[in-house]
Amino acid sequence: MFAINIHADEQQFVEQCYPLVLGRDPDSSGLSGWLAALASGAVKRSGIVRAMLYSDERLALANRPYLDFEPLIERFYRAWLRPGDTAIDIGAHSGRHSRPLHEVLSGAGAPADGQLFLFEPIPSLASVLRAHFKHSTIPVTMFNCAVSDSEGTADFAVALDRPEESSLKERAQYNGSTRIEHVAVQLRKVDSAVAEISALHFIKIDVEGAEMGALRGASETLARLRPVVEFESGGRSLGGFGFTANDIFDFFAGHRYLLLDILGTRLTRENFSTSMLREQVWDYMAAPEESVDSVQAILAW
Repeated sequence: MFAINIHADEQQFVEQCYPLVLGRDPDSSGLSGWLAALASGAVKRSGIVRAMLYSDERLALANRPYLDFEPLIERFYRAWLRPGDTAIDIGAHSGRHSRPLHEVLSGAGAPADGQLFLFEPIPSLASVLRAHFKHSTIPVTMFNCAVSDSEGTADFAVALDRPEESSLKERAQYNGSTRIEHVAVQLRKVDSAVAEISALHFIKIDVEGAEMGALRGASETLARLRPVVEFESGGRSLGGFGFTANDIFDFFAGHRYLLLDILGTRLTRENFSTSMLREQVWDYMAAPEESVDSVQAILAW
C-alpha cells in the first residue's frame, strides 16, 4: 500500500506519481510537461494525480498499483474541522481516522460541546478503541454495532486475515486470501444513535459495500445537520448488496448534496457511476450544496 507524499517538492512529487499510479518510471517529456504545467499554474498537484488515475494507461494495467487515499482523507478533515466540532466515524476499525479526528476535535481551546461518535461491529476492535479513549477530554461514544437503515441483529462476515474487508455480507472476491467467520452483530441507525445532538460537521463511512443502508439510516441526520460525508465505495463490494452507484448518487441528490472524488473533481451521475465501475478512485466526498465550494477548495490541493 503506497501513499503519495504531498509535501515533497514539485519534481519529487511528479517523479513519485509515475511509479505509484502508473507503475513505471517517468518519461522525460511527461515529467517536463507536468513540471511546466505546475509552474504556470495550469494544473494543481491533485490534478496530476487525477489525470494519471483516470488515464487509459492506468485502466489498461492488468495489476494496477494500489494508491492509499487515507492521507488525503485525513488532510481534508484536519482542514475542515475545528476544536469543539462533532464528527462520526462509521467503520472505525483500528482507529486510523478516529485517533486524528479526536486530536482535532479536542485541540487547544476546544469548547465543551464537541463530540466524537464511533461505530465498529468487531468486538475486539471496539474494545481497543473504547479503552484508548477512556480518559478523553471530550465525550467519545463507542457503539459496538454495524449501521443500517433498520435496527436489530444481523449476520456479519469477519474476514479474519483481512479484517478491514469485513462486512454485513460476504464478498465474492477479497483483495487476497482470507478465512471468514460469521458472527451476530447489533444493528443501529445513525438517526436514532445521535438523535439528541444539535450539530454535526463530518461523517466518515467505511462499511465495505453497506453504504446505502448506512446512508438511509442517517437520512434525518443529513437533512437536519448537513455534515460533509466522506465515504469509501467500489463496484466490487457494492454489488453484493443489490445497490448501484446511481442509487448512491440519487440518495445524495435527494438531500441536496453534490459528489466529488477525493481529488476534488465534481461528479455527475454518469461519471460517478463510471468511476465506481472502474474503481478509478474509491474515496468520495458528499458536500451539502451550500458548502461544496469550500469542500472543493480543500480537496483540490
